Amino acid sequence: VSGFFSFDQTQTVFDDDESRPSRIVLAEPSVSYFFVDNLSFGVSISYTHQEIEHSWAGSSEEFEQACIGPAVKYYFGNDRMRPFICADYLFLNGDQYEGGEPGIGAGLLVHAAGNFGLSLRIKYAQILSDTQGIDRQNRILIGLGISNFIL
Repeated sequence: VSGFFSFDQTQTVFDDDESRPSRIVLAEPSVSYFFVDNLSFGVSISYTHQEIEHSWAGSSEEFEQACIGPAVKYYFGNDRMRPFICADYLFLNGDQYEGGEPGIGAGLLVHAAGNFGLSLRIKYAQILSDTQGIDRQNRILIGLGISNFIL
């Protein structure tokens, strides 16, 4: 059982080549199981709050996004500090986007006490939107997380 809290400041590029800056706050809990040593498979659930600035109007819009999808994580070593790599694919459903979001990342888990750990992660994700008018959105999310290894 783990979760991350991330922040990102990004640019959304639209079909007409207009680019708008936005701020994203992301909460991402997940549940996974170790089928083999150091390799876990699971499900991530994500909630995103995004604010997009409109330079031409001098205003901003706020959106919420919910996502769910499969996730995999591989930890290196068995020491107190364990680097990891991760990948996921989130199915998007919300105010702004419909489609998917593949993501890859890396981080460092520090075992704090017993089965409890703290993590720092950086993740790159690209929104593949079915929404008309949006060409692409790339995210680089930097986040802090907690983990509790139950079994």
